[in-house]
Amino acid sequence: MTLADPLKAAALRLLARREHSVAELTQKLERRASRAAFLARRGVDPQGLADSEGLGGEAPDPRQAIERAVQELTARGLQSDARVAESVLAAQARRHGQRRLAQTLKAKGLDAGLVESSLASVRESEYERALRLWRQRFGHAPDGSATAASADPCAERRADLQREAARQARFLLSRGFESEVVRRVLRSAGDEALAAAAEAEDTAQAGSADA
Repeated sequence: MTLADPLKAAALRLLARREHSVAELTQKLERRASRAAFLARRGVDPQGLADSEGLGGEAPDPRQAIERAVQELTARGLQSDARVAESVLAAQARRHGQRRLAQTLKAKGLDAGLVESSLASVRESEYERALRLWRQRFGHAPDGSATAASADPCAERRADLQREAARQARFLLSRGFESEVVRRVLRSAGDEALAAAAEAEDTAQAGSADA
């Protein structure tokens, strides 16, 4: 038995649970191989990852065996970065904007070209998805019109409405929707003050990130 055999078995178990990118699968297998090597030095080999041709003796770098195992699974169609991207979009696109989706895809180690092409498939629906999410969460603009309230002599009421407008804007921005999309959504509530709050909140977040 070669080292690649138990590695492929371990990879198949991981893939049976969910889709993994090449980077994710490689990282997890490297951790398992490292743990197996540690145990093998103490005479313990619970997963069969160490043998005379592998981690237990004068072994070649296990990363080579891992690379070959992952390449074989990819060639056989058992692993696919494209399917990983599709699964992320299917699970998260309804609740998140492009910025958050891009972060998730990149965190999985996907190729920049695949990330861009995947985001392109949901770009046109960004506004509709943000509007649907806003309606599910809030359903309406802050009580009363923040625009009308700007003429309200009650400063406390104006401040309350502005805080609520900023809260709604923060919610969408935190879900990864672009500031322009957030402004469009809040304008759809018929309130320009909400859109202005969204822009102010986005500017504040950008300033914090640069600090």
